[in-house]
Amino acid sequence: MAARRSLPSNSIAIRQQINRLSYVKETAVVLSDEKQKKLDALKQKLRQKQAEAVLVDNPHGLPRKFAVLIGGHKAIKNIKDSQQFFYEGHTVRFPSFGQANHGLWINNSWIPPENVNISADKMVYTFTGSLNEQDGGGVIHGQMNFLSSSGLLIHNNKDVYAILLQPYATTYSIAVSANAGAVFSSGKSELTWDVTSSSWKNATWEADAGLLAFDTVSNDDPVEPMQVVELGITDNKSASPSVPPAFDFGLPAKESPGQYSAVFQENTDMTSYLVVRVLDPAVIPPPSSKRASSDVSSLFPLLLFINFDSMGDTFVGAYADAKQKVYAIKGQHTPSMISSQRSFIASALLSSDTLPESIDKPISTAPPSGFTSVEPIRGPFPTLSSPSSNLNLVGLLNLSPMRQDADGQWYDAVTKLMLKDFECGILNFMDEELYHTFIATH
Repeated sequence: MAARRSLPSNSIAIRQQINRLSYVKETAVVLSDEKQKKLDALKQKLRQKQAEAVLVDNPHGLPRKFAVLIGGHKAIKNIKDSQQFFYEGHTVRFPSFGQANHGLWINNSWIPPENVNISADKMVYTFTGSLNEQDGGGVIHGQMNFLSSSGLLIHNNKDVYAILLQPYATTYSIAVSANAGAVFSSGKSELTWDVTSSSWKNATWEADAGLLAFDTVSNDDPVEPMQVVELGITDNKSASPSVPPAFDFGLPAKESPGQYSAVFQENTDMTSYLVVRVLDPAVIPPPSSKRASSDVSSLFPLLLFINFDSMGDTFVGAYADAKQKVYAIKGQHTPSMISSQRSFIASALLSSDTLPESIDKPISTAPPSGFTSVEPIRGPFPTLSSPSSNLNLVGLLNLSPMRQDADGQWYDAVTKLMLKDFECGILNFMDEELYHTFIATH
């Protein structure tokens, strides 16, 4: 029977052999680490370029809305075939896209900030939450990758669906008032209002006055490409109100910055605001004749200033029309999907990127049975649904071997444990001859 192996700490010869073995092993690890660092740097650079490209259409800080196309069992055969994904009216909406500490909406269900994780490059969202009954009820887990505009959803810990994401215009039903106290401050050269004032609280509001929609796209400028906010407004008092994606008044990306400018900014209290200035008043259409006897003579702004709440669900503000009359305005998000185009204003001059054919079909007003009628890829996940389980889907979807030590330095925890076991295996299970050759030389 072989004698029990031991490594006396005072044996210089044995220490030298171990150091030699460790040197060979560590050299390989160092070389591997150097290669890995170069590869990681390259991946990071490519990922950054991808992120920059995505941000052309999805800049950080804006309320953003996306159609969610569902792919089930059939989609797994060819996950890149968009025709295997179906649009059933599902959407995801972000009060402030790409910003940490914000929640999100799945249809009409709010996922609070504490249940939402966002990656360092702001491109991957992972979340878990509860759906309202009107959205199918139950628990929803998800991951959305905006680099690839894809992801997955798990409903009630059992049904798995692949998803595709398509940018859509964010739409608000608006109310307007001529006596809510909104004014233009010549000193500050801006529109002002006070929602706590008696004028605002006692104002006469024209409810459901129209629709205001916006989206963000690239202006495709070959010299200085930039993200541009498009704006569309429909007046319900028009003789024949335009049906989106056509609008009574539209500011398409191709006309910026010549005809108008639009600026989004996030406030310190996690709200955000939008300022739109029309530089060429000639582009503003005349108001509807039906507004001749109305307190609000026009819905079409020469200057617009609106402030969104932290959930991106409502806004308040003011606007001045072409005659520089100032009105108060407030909006409530509406779930209507107004376009199948990335650039949402219907015009041959704009982007022709469209959704898969299935999204252009009429959306049934009757909700599907449960969350979706699409056959899931697989399920269930009994471990996740068990009350005694300490597994968290957010953690599982974001698996990473990297950990930080007490000094804040990152290391590969899995590799560290593997090397420890590897060394233990060498010391305890190595062939006798190899052991005495490389470890115990006397």
